[in-house]
Amino acid sequence: MRYFKMFINSNAHFSGDIGYLPSELRFIDWPKFPFQSLPLNLHPKKLVELNMPHSRMSKLGDRFKGLKNLKYINMEFCEMLEKFPDASGFPNLEDLNLNYYTSLVEVHESVGNLSNLAALSIKGCRNLCRFPKVINLKSAKYINLGGCRMFQYFPGLGLLWNA
Repeated sequence: MRYFKMFINSNAHFSGDIGYLPSELRFIDWPKFPFQSLPLNLHPKKLVELNMPHSRMSKLGDRFKGLKNLKYINMEFCEMLEKFPDASGFPNLEDLNLNYYTSLVEVHESVGNLSNLAALSIKGCRNLCRFPKVINLKSAKYINLGGCRMFQYFPGLGLLWNA
């Protein structure tokens, strides 16, 4: 199993913990991921796409540093994560979907400097109040922040308040 390049879970249910996922994975598609974190031995350095909507993860952890091949992240409807981590290790990220990430309070400053990010969607994150103070998204074509009413500050607009 250590040479698998794709992992797709459509409806399989697991009991207990996941002991192992191969670090050679390039594609993880696991909607409704039932665990709080990925296996400790997973270091997916070649990962290109991470699709885990409706996940129960409470943290992404250090395994998500230095993913130079990562281009796509879909973590929408993840209710347990409060912070999106340092994304400086994802220099080629093109699409980031954090829609309806209902516990999200903070997006790390590094997200504002992802020069290859073309699509950023953080729609419906009603508790999001901290967003990068500097936005330098050279490739941005689509940014959706609809329903994010708790912002205290947004780059270019200055201090915001809820009326």
